[in-house]
Amino acid sequence: MNMKTLPLALSALLLSGASLLAVAADEPIKPTANQGTSMSQPDKAKSDQGTQANESTKPDKDVAAQMKALDPDGDGTVDKAEAGKMKGLTEVFDVADKNKDGKLDAGELAMAISKIKK
Repeated sequence: MNMKTLPLALSALLLSGASLLAVAADEPIKPTANQGTSMSQPDKAKSDQGTQANESTKPDKDVAAQMKALDPDGDGTVDKAEAGKMKGLTEVFDVADKNKDGKLDAGELAMAISKIKK
């Protein structure tokens, strides 16, 4: 190979390598039968636990109704003045206000209601 064709050959090699990388990045690698899988499949029990945890932290219909009753301005939160409408809520307000913004969102209200019921 002479000096004139060397840069062209290197450029072609680099471009072909770059295009192969681009194609490989778009397609998932599929193991062949003799390779096995190195990636573990998600554990269904753990997956179900995550779903249950998310469901338990979601406010239920009762909490949604309480929020609607306590939130006349409709901003989606209950401040201390609004909390005074529910017996026991002002006593647990500061503990339930996890982000310390002076308001209870639906999740914080759910926690506050559960503390009042205990």
